[in-house]
Amino acid sequence: MEYVSGEVAFSHLTEFEKFQGESTGKYSLTITLDDEAASKLEGQGVKLKVHDGKKQRAFKTKYEFQYVDTEKQPQEGELGRGSKVKVAYKLGQPYGEYGVTTFLQGVQVVERVKPEGSADVFSVDESVVPDDKIPF
Repeated sequence: MEYVSGEVAFSHLTEFEKFQGESTGKYSLTITLDDEAASKLEGQGVKLKVHDGKKQRAFKTKYEFQYVDTEKQPQEGELGRGSKVKVAYKLGQPYGEYGVTTFLQGVQVVERVKPEGSADVFSVDESVVPDDKIPF
């Protein structure tokens, strides 16, 4: 088992990811890597993508996987962009120009960020919102 840490870019841990509106049948987690983590993966033959000047890698699985916090307590829900995680993975065989596959085995949440758009709409401080601006 291999491990690497990073920050969440895209999280599909509770439902299969979709591509062009169709399910891929896989859970996935894409993380942004620091230089050390990127070097480790590249040294293992894993190809990385660069987004906004930062190296990223997706880890995927069709199977159930361990999803816990630092106390090993089970977690639920998607992770927001910027959440800090430790990913457990297994390496597959080299696949031509695509490099070595990384199979997701587990996710440990070190620092959780709520996904965008998941705010509690009922937590608005109504004392600062004029009555004529409340839509209901």
